[in-house]
Amino acid sequence: MRSLGANTDRAFTQGVISDRTGVKTGSSRAVLPRLEDRGLFRHRGHYWALGAEVDLSSYTDLNESSRTANERFGEEDFDEWLEHAVDEDEQ
Repeated sequence: MRSLGANTDRAFTQGVISDRTGVKTGSSRAVLPRLEDRGLFRHRGHYWALGAEVDLSSYTDLNESSRTANERFGEEDFDEWLEHAVDEDEQ
């Protein structure tokens, strides 16, 4: 995420975002649209960029990021995520 935050004027493919964040490509396929719905990313064609109003300073580490996101958007339903998860071993 820091790599993306250092380049807020650029857009990236899903594959690059997966590589830089460590999120599996199958998972990012489900996650990026959800982040777009919340204004954290924007999307055009095959490219994704951080949302215009994203303040990365409040997302400094995983625990802080989770707490901040839960406060801002409410807690996620893990079962709902599992419904959309892609098991790359089964593809």
